[in-house]
Amino acid sequence: MKQLFLPLILFYSLSLVSQNTGIIIDQNNNPLPGASVVLKGTTKGTTTDFDGNFTIDIKTGDILQISYIGFETTEVSYEGTFLNITLNKGVSLGEVLVTGNGLMQVIPIPQELTLFLTGEKKI
Repeated sequence: MKQLFLPLILFYSLSLVSQNTGIIIDQNNNPLPGASVVLKGTTKGTTTDFDGNFTIDIKTGDILQISYIGFETTEVSYEGTFLNITLNKGVSLGEVLVTGNGLMQVIPIPQELTLFLTGEKKI
Protein backbone atom coordinates (compact mmCIF):
# COMPACT_ATOMS: atom_id res chain seq x y z
CA MET A 1 0.00 0.00 0.00
CA LYS A 2 2.85 2.38 0.87
CA GLN A 3 4.42 1.78 -2.55
CA LEU A 4 1.21 2.83 -4.28
CA PHE A 5 0.59 5.87 -2.08
CA LEU A 6 3.97 7.59 -2.71
CA PRO A 7 3.64 7.77 -6.54
CA LEU A 8 0.12 9.17 -6.19
CA ILE A 9 1.33 11.98 -3.91
CA LEU A 10 4.19 12.78 -6.29
CA PHE A 11 1.86 12.86 -9.31
CA TYR A 12 -0.64 15.08 -7.49
CA SER A 13 2.02 17.58 -6.37
CA LEU A 14 3.48 17.82 -9.88
CA SER A 15 0.06 18.44 -11.41
CA LEU A 16 -0.54 21.51 -9.21
CA VAL A 17 2.27 23.55 -10.77
CA SER A 18 2.29 23.90 -14.53
CA GLN A 19 4.04 25.98 -17.15
CA ASN A 20 1.80 28.87 -18.14
CA THR A 21 2.10 31.51 -20.83
CA GLY A 22 0.84 35.01 -21.36
CA ILE A 23 1.43 38.32 -23.07
CA ILE A 24 1.89 41.83 -21.72
CA ILE A 25 0.77 44.80 -23.82
CA ASP A 26 0.16 48.52 -23.36
CA GLN A 27 -3.14 50.37 -23.89
CA ASN A 28 -2.45 50.60 -27.65
CA ASN A 29 -1.95 46.80 -27.95
CA ASN A 30 1.82 47.21 -28.36
CA PRO A 31 3.91 44.42 -26.76
CA LEU A 32 6.14 45.37 -23.83
CA PRO A 33 9.50 43.58 -24.22
CA GLY A 34 11.52 43.20 -21.02
CA ALA A 35 8.59 43.56 -18.61
CA SER A 36 9.18 41.89 -15.25
CA VAL A 37 6.81 39.07 -14.20
CA VAL A 38 7.30 37.87 -10.60
CA LEU A 39 5.35 35.43 -8.42
CA LYS A 40 4.26 37.60 -5.47
CA GLY A 41 6.16 36.94 -2.24
CA THR A 42 8.97 35.03 -3.99
CA THR A 43 12.03 35.68 -6.11
CA LYS A 44 10.65 33.40 -8.84
CA GLY A 45 10.06 35.31 -12.04
CA THR A 46 10.82 35.95 -15.67
CA THR A 47 10.85 38.72 -18.27
CA THR A 48 8.90 39.10 -21.48
CA ASP A 49 10.50 38.50 -24.86
CA PHE A 50 10.56 40.93 -27.80
CA ASP A 51 6.88 40.24 -28.55
CA GLY A 52 5.74 40.66 -24.92
CA ASN A 53 5.31 36.90 -24.37
CA PHE A 54 6.36 35.12 -21.18
CA THR A 55 6.32 31.64 -19.64
CA ILE A 56 6.31 30.90 -15.89
CA ASP A 57 5.61 27.90 -13.63
CA ILE A 58 2.63 28.78 -11.42
CA LYS A 59 -0.54 27.20 -10.08
CA THR A 60 -4.14 28.38 -9.97
CA GLY A 61 -4.64 31.14 -7.41
CA ASP A 62 -1.04 32.43 -7.52
CA ILE A 63 -0.64 36.19 -7.83
CA LEU A 64 1.75 37.68 -10.38
CA GLN A 65 3.27 41.15 -10.08
CA ILE A 66 3.99 42.76 -13.43
CA SER A 67 6.16 45.87 -13.73
CA TYR A 68 7.66 47.88 -16.56
CA ILE A 69 9.42 51.24 -16.64
CA GLY A 70 6.94 54.06 -17.21
CA PHE A 71 3.91 51.90 -16.36
CA GLU A 72 1.97 51.19 -13.17
CA THR A 73 2.83 47.91 -11.41
CA THR A 74 -0.09 45.49 -11.71
CA GLU A 75 -1.06 42.38 -9.74
CA VAL A 76 -2.97 39.60 -11.51
CA SER A 77 -4.38 36.38 -10.04
CA TYR A 78 -3.82 33.30 -12.21
CA GLU A 79 -7.08 31.43 -12.90
CA GLY A 80 -5.79 28.66 -15.16
CA THR A 81 -6.08 30.35 -18.55
CA PHE A 82 -3.78 32.26 -20.92
CA LEU A 83 -2.82 35.60 -19.36
CA ASN A 84 -3.47 38.65 -21.53
CA ILE A 85 -2.33 41.58 -19.36
CA THR A 86 -2.62 45.26 -20.24
CA LEU A 87 -0.48 47.74 -18.30
CA ASN A 88 -1.56 51.36 -17.76
CA LYS A 89 0.82 54.27 -18.22
CA GLY A 90 2.33 55.55 -15.01
CA VAL A 91 3.27 59.02 -13.88
CA SER A 92 5.54 60.74 -16.36
CA LEU A 93 8.23 63.26 -15.55
CA GLY A 94 7.44 66.81 -16.57
CA GLU A 95 11.03 67.95 -16.67
CA VAL A 96 14.49 66.40 -16.31
CA LEU A 97 17.57 68.39 -15.29
CA VAL A 98 20.96 66.96 -16.18
CA THR A 99 24.03 68.42 -14.51
CA GLY A 100 27.72 67.77 -14.97
CA ASN A 101 30.74 68.71 -12.92
CA GLY A 102 33.46 67.58 -15.32
CA LEU A 103 36.07 69.92 -16.75
CA MET A 104 37.22 69.77 -20.31
CA GLN A 105 40.63 70.97 -21.40
CA VAL A 106 41.67 71.38 -25.02
CA ILE A 107 45.31 70.60 -25.68
CA PRO A 108 46.85 71.74 -28.96
CA ILE A 109 48.41 68.92 -31.01
CA PRO A 110 51.65 69.68 -32.90
CA GLN A 111 51.34 69.55 -36.69
CA GLU A 112 53.96 66.80 -36.99
CA LEU A 113 51.90 64.48 -34.77
CA THR A 114 48.73 65.27 -36.70
CA LEU A 115 50.40 64.40 -40.01
CA PHE A 116 51.78 61.17 -38.54
CA LEU A 117 48.36 60.08 -37.23
CA THR A 118 46.50 60.88 -40.46
CA GLY A 119 49.13 59.26 -42.69
CA GLU A 120 49.55 62.37 -44.86
CA LYS A 121 52.98 63.15 -46.24
CA LYS A 122 54.46 66.58 -45.71
CA ILE A 123 55.87 68.12 -48.89
